[in-house]
Amino acid sequence: MPALAALCARGKLAWQPAQAPERWLAQAFGLDPARAPYAALRANGDGLDAGAAEWLAADPAHLMFFHEHLVLSHAPDLSADDAQALLAALNAEFADLGHFEYGAPARWYLRLAQRADLACATRSEAASRRASRSLPEGRDGPAWRRAMNEIQMLLFDHPVNRAREERGQPAVNTVWFWGAGALDTPVRAPAAAVLALDPLAQGLARRAGAHCAAPPDGAQALDLSRDSLLWLDQLALPAETNDQNAWTEALAKIERDWLAPALAMLQRGKIHHLQLTCLGDGGTLALHTDRMASLKLWRKYSGSLPPTAPAAE
Repeated sequence: MPALAALCARGKLAWQPAQAPERWLAQAFGLDPARAPYAALRANGDGLDAGAAEWLAADPAHLMFFHEHLVLSHAPDLSADDAQALLAALNAEFADLGHFEYGAPARWYLRLAQRADLACATRSEAASRRASRSLPEGRDGPAWRRAMNEIQMLLFDHPVNRAREERGQPAVNTVWFWGAGALDTPVRAPAAAVLALDPLAQGLARRAGAHCAAPPDGAQALDLSRDSLLWLDQLALPAETNDQNAWTEALAKIERDWLAPALAMLQRGKIHHLQLTCLGDGGTLALHTDRMASLKLWRKYSGSLPPTAPAAE
């Protein structure tokens, strides 16, 4: 990855504490990442009218045993029809919790009947990790953990899951609650334009009144007349599912379509400043560079990390 190596060699690198993608986005938009109403914001990005209601994300998931522990993975290949059938069953049985709503096959919501005082792991924090360490906490945590158990019993024998198991697909045997809150705090956009496919990033942009659009095909198609926040999340799913080949292919595509053109545009003066933030479990790598730094061709990347990098666990 010569472009990434050149950017690392010529820019200013710094390590920051590890942060989940959802929490980084919230903080970038001026919100407290521990209290942001993620579900309501993402619902807006999914085209739902969050209004002033209290919302909770209720994402379909698969619990499986791995090394004697239950591990959470998000149910793949769930069709819209199957998702709607499962949601109908949840609404028929758990109307006291509120109303379950559809955002996408893998993104469900619960419009709460009453406010929930919860502290929850985000979707990315809980994925592929021991489920017992990420269960809802807070004053209402015990009640919502009981609700999760009851939902699991309902889903266990649902016809959709029986059919999935017959096809060799993982069952949707739980929902993952997180992101409780209402849209009652102001949001400030970090840039004039937000380019993202992620519905949370889109919901934040719309709430902040920023221009919001899908990313173009590559850096050369960017509108350089205004500052932009570009959210590239192609590495997220391969990292979550430990798919090394897909992760490597996605990284190579980011190098080809974004980093190499961005470096060339920096050197030609078409881009004045570039800030790259790489989020990971071990820490957050922040890179800042500008045109003058990009022209220091004698600087070569040694492959070493900044001296403040966190120690490997």
